[in-house]
Amino acid sequence: MSKYLSSCLVVLAMLLCYSGCIESEHALSDPNSAELVPELMGTWIQVPPEDPSVWTIAAAGDGFPKGMHRLTKIENGRIEGKLFFVSNIGDKHYANIANFEDDLSLPTTWQPKQIKHYTLIQFDVKDGTAKLFEIEEARIVAAIDKGELKGRVLEQPDFLEIAPQKRLSSPTLELQPYFSQNSAQLTGKAWLKYQKQK
Repeated sequence: MSKYLSSCLVVLAMLLCYSGCIESEHALSDPNSAELVPELMGTWIQVPPEDPSVWTIAAAGDGFPKGMHRLTKIENGRIEGKLFFVSNIGDKHYANIANFEDDLSLPTTWQPKQIKHYTLIQFDVKDGTAKLFEIEEARIVAAIDKGELKGRVLEQPDFLEIAPQKRLSSPTLELQPYFSQNSAQLTGKAWLKYQKQK
């Protein structure tokens, strides 16, 4: 599976972004219309436990849209965090992970003008198990090439041996119908699994 270097602390978990992470200048839906997902709330670990860190998901709290989640990673006393909200498009669920200009220090209130881009991750959660699915990169690249979506593919230096970075620039109102109409083709294989701790 290809990899590219990108900070991608996802809805349920991880520090490096593998293939299947798509960057977008705009979210898949309006964060002010998002709802919290109760099934995501709690503490999660990777299965099998390749990553020893512990991840906690909670409501972002006052000063943020009501549907905003806060993802916190704790490892060896070090704490890192991300903010995300969920878009439900058809029967698919996507985390819109906000990447800020200063990603080492999260804002204390919602500051959308400080967002560089969103990272889009498809996921499913059921019975205390969360799965992350690849978003088919070839389909995204083809859509950009055909003009169905706006965006660019940023080639990486050969010595990194990682996949090109894909960044969409289509507005939300163009992203939603494309993801809805092509949901089956955009869904790749499940590649990470997490278990909620009791």
